[in-house]
Amino acid sequence: MARKRVITALRRMRMSRCMSQTELAKMLGTVPGAVCYLEKHGIQRISTAVKYAEQLRCRPEELMDFIFVRECEQPTK
Repeated sequence: MARKRVITALRRMRMSRCMSQTELAKMLGTVPGAVCYLEKHGIQRISTAVKYAEQLRCRPEELMDFIFVRECEQPTK
């Protein structure tokens, strides 16, 4: 069974900048594997998004993959 590939906000932004994972990693002072991991799992921390946004010249929120959780309804009495 084939897995459906999810494209994270980070991957979409990096690709729109015509940049390789290796190039971005060098700019950030990290290894390509770290960029690869975040592209697969999404950026969840604001501090990470800020660091990547500076190099990709975008807003941090454009790189965040938010998980929306619907509030549970309170039972009525």
